[in-house]
Amino acid sequence: MHRRSLDVRGFALRSAVVLSIAIILLMLFVAPSQAIGVSSARLSRVTFYDLANGRGYAVWSDGRPVVSSAGASSGGCYSYSGIHWGWDKIPVGYSINAAGGPSGASAAVAAGFGVWNGAGTKFSFTSGGGNGVSWGEDNPDWLAVAWVWYDTSTLEISSTSITFSTHWPWATNGASDAYDVQGIAAHESGHWLMLNDLYSGGCSEATMYGYASLGETKKRTLDGGDIAGIQAIYGQGAQSTTITVSVVDSITGKRISGAYVFLDGVWKGTTDGLGQLKITRVTQGSHTITVRKSGYLPAQLTYILPNQSPSRLTVAMQRG
Repeated sequence: MHRRSLDVRGFALRSAVVLSIAIILLMLFVAPSQAIGVSSARLSRVTFYDLANGRGYAVWSDGRPVVSSAGASSGGCYSYSGIHWGWDKIPVGYSINAAGGPSGASAAVAAGFGVWNGAGTKFSFTSGGGNGVSWGEDNPDWLAVAWVWYDTSTLEISSTSITFSTHWPWATNGASDAYDVQGIAAHESGHWLMLNDLYSGGCSEATMYGYASLGETKKRTLDGGDIAGIQAIYGQGAQSTTITVSVVDSITGKRISGAYVFLDGVWKGTTDGLGQLKITRVTQGSHTITVRKSGYLPAQLTYILPNQSPSRLTVAMQRG
């Protein structure tokens, strides 16, 4: 009995020691990761479910409902939640995975996104970026879903994605027995702007109208309410400027001619004999300028309008 009692006390002591070590390790390794992830703890998500048959709805990860209400403005309708993209993330990039979609799906999605670029605002979408668009999940419950993650403190959008359900037929040519990729892409990318679905009969011509039917293509074109909605968020008249990019050797300071200059991944030309290239119509937002030249390492810098608005930028390249 005495030996058994000692064994029990010894076991209890060893267990206490192991538990204490476990708690210390937990404090050392878990607590720091929680501290590092403070900003991610502020992220919340909105999921917009658009249905093939019936009224769509939105779900907030913190339980708040989105009430889609039609408001008359500029002869149209729009409903907006107050969440938005920060200027440093505009233009907003997107990447398309068309696997599972119909022929021409990528071009149709890009056209759907592009319709918002013509609304006369300071906002724009651009091809290329971490916000994904894809086909997936053979789900009969919804036609397409848009997700938006945003910072609950600043109300600025962090990231987004869109999924088209492979359960439903899709087409890019306006076929009467399929849903139109371009029109639905325009509608879903409107959710990335945090424009809500509309269900008032007077808003039936709007891209953000919540109902869609087979063969319908009218969502490809923005209605007055859609335009009023994006203008209410980002203002009217896209501010733009012309910038002159000068490319120099980082060691000698000599101008480099024949360097390839890219703006947001799009080639804009090569530097002239003075090592310069002018880029016109650079719109408001954050842009990445990349320079490449044989014999040098690629160089990049970020240009933000209107926070930074110099007419001349210099990019220094290192030999490699």
